Amino acid sequence: LLPSAVQVFICFDSDEAGQSATERLIPALANKDIEPIPVGLTTGDLSDYLAATPLEERTDRLGHLLADAELNSPQSRGLLLGEAA
Repeated sequence: LLPSAVQVFICFDSDEAGQSATERLIPALANKDIEPIPVGLTTGDLSDYLAATPLEERTDRLGHLLADAELNSPQSRGLLLGEAA
């Protein structure tokens, strides 16, 4: 990772192995003062999600997926609720 990274989007497969990897990576990133932002996919993986999306819509859909993940991150929810970051 770049030394200046402050946020990392995590988007492993939605299967058990992917969920387990996400759970292991979150504290490792947080220990390095990097905000982990898990991207929730309900099925499959990111390549499946994008392959099922028409080419002309992929950029927008990926942007929305990442924005939703960021809004749902614990830090963002805290800011929205007026809690100190």
